[in-house]
Amino acid sequence: MTVVDDQFGALLLTTKGRQYAFDAPECLVPFLESGTVPTGEVRALYVSDYAAPGALLEATGALYLYSPKLQSPMAGNVAAFATEDARHHVHHTLGGTLLTWPEVLERFSKR
Repeated sequence: MTVVDDQFGALLLTTKGRQYAFDAPECLVPFLESGTVPTGEVRALYVSDYAAPGALLEATGALYLYSPKLQSPMAGNVAAFATEDARHHVHHTLGGTLLTWPEVLERFSKR
């Protein structure tokens, strides 16, 4: 899959080196839940840094912001950031809700 917007992409890397690319974190979460890749075979999860398009961050350690004004490709409107300063700047400009990785998982869970 080709990621539509480098500010919102996500990536799952398996222990065997296979990569699954997603347009945004909101696409990654349901895929994780689907069991297509068993939990024990997930080596890493990455998300794109909104403030540095194309740069990948480890998903569980990234800082997140939800705002309808972000307008992500799949309409989940969640962006990831490497630093609190970058997230604060976008939050100040667009408003929204600050999220953690567990909250992103909860927001986009299909369960």
